[in-house]
Amino acid sequence: MTIDRIYSKQVIETNEAVRRRVEKLNEFDRPKEDSMLDLAIAEDEIRKDMAEDGIAPELIEKYANRFGIAMLERAEAKRDSWVDDLTGLHNDEALRGEVPTLLSLEKRTGEDCSLLMIDLDEFKSINDQHGHQAGNQALQVVASIIRSSIRKSDFLYRYGGDEFTVVLMNTSSDMARSIAEKIQDKMRTNIIIVEDTRGRRQKVQRTVSIGCIGTDQLELWKEVDDDDVMPRILETMIRRADGALLAAKKKGKQEGDAGDRIAMYESEAAST
Repeated sequence: MTIDRIYSKQVIETNEAVRRRVEKLNEFDRPKEDSMLDLAIAEDEIRKDMAEDGIAPELIEKYANRFGIAMLERAEAKRDSWVDDLTGLHNDEALRGEVPTLLSLEKRTGEDCSLLMIDLDEFKSINDQHGHQAGNQALQVVASIIRSSIRKSDFLYRYGGDEFTVVLMNTSSDMARSIAEKIQDKMRTNIIIVEDTRGRRQKVQRTVSIGCIGTDQLELWKEVDDDDVMPRILETMIRRADGALLAAKKKGKQEGDAGDRIAMYESEAAST
């Protein structure tokens, strides 16, 4: 076998491995995202820049490939830090990393955006009765139920522990209430199957409590015209939805399992 043939085989195998890595990265793309296209465009731009600078074609190929691999590794590191290992959902770091941009897009198109904070009720009792592995299984099922209750254009995050966050695009606070009711109803009609510490299948049924807020309830949203303020708006929404969640849990305890466990953030204008 000649050196040229060995080199060609190595190049083919390397390119195939890179292709598989990019395809895996693509699996985590959000709506309107295309990691493969972004990497290709970035590498193409660096090739054009080097060609304009008069760099030799063989060096352009060498350094463009290195640049592409570096970009891929950076994207993979970001993906790994943004994905929750248990549920496969994006995590709270991703929430704070990408939602400000989503808010900016909604603001430019004149649309509202809403946020739900969701808590699995009596989660600790699953761990106490059936073990932590059963608790993990329950969280995976709950994530699946929530995902099936929202639209493809919406964004679901595991906020932490037994809490989830949903960002609803092009959605007013009134519409968010309807989606929250859909999630609540699905949770009430689904039986969660888990395995206890002895490997026995156990049936678990739980409710969720949900706090809701929409940008249409924020005075700052109506006034702002600056992308730099969007992280502040997100934190305000999280804080106020979390307050509504606490009210929902309190209301649920008073009304029992069949009661309404959804609470809307009450703006200052609505409460006066």
